[in-house]
Amino acid sequence: AYSKGNYLECTRILVGELRKKPDHQDNIILMDTVVPLYANMLKSSADEAMQAQSWDDAVSAFDALKQLGSLLSGLPPVPKGEKKDKKPYTFTHHVPEVSADRKTAADNSAEAHYQAATKFETASKWRAAAVEFRLAQRYFPTFKDASDRYSRCRDKAIVKVCVMPFEDKTGKGYGALGDVLTEQLVSAAMGS
Repeated sequence: AYSKGNYLECTRILVGELRKKPDHQDNIILMDTVVPLYANMLKSSADEAMQAQSWDDAVSAFDALKQLGSLLSGLPPVPKGEKKDKKPYTFTHHVPEVSADRKTAADNSAEAHYQAATKFETASKWRAAAVEFRLAQRYFPTFKDASDRYSRCRDKAIVKVCVMPFEDKTGKGYGALGDVLTEQLVSAAMGS
């Protein structure tokens, strides 16, 4: 996992192995390499996303950092160093605290989705507006009036179609042709 660059999976494996054998120095050394590397990678990704105002990406990177911190916090201190100098060691200090930054990104993301939804709603693009209002609620379920506006846009986006069955009035006994035509019409309507 480490050589493939899958640092999260590598960390998960190492946490599992260190729970079984907490004094395995090779695992401790690899963990001490992987965790700061992965944490720095996620923090850089989050910072770049914040700078580019790509709020959804920033929230995802901050959430991944919090997930890494949670994974490591369940691991008890491990002995690190030479046999006579082994001291209890934790890896959580490699993961920065990002709660405030995550909240800022989530606030901005919710607002950006809300504004996009408002533009779609003004243009009578009900489905797109409903999707954006729902995305705003993903960060804060009670964000402004997104819940009510989502429901209204979703209701307006629903298109109702009724297809009456066709009857064979030719007198030539085509019978199932009416059912086939009805099914084809419904399929074509659903496809579009």
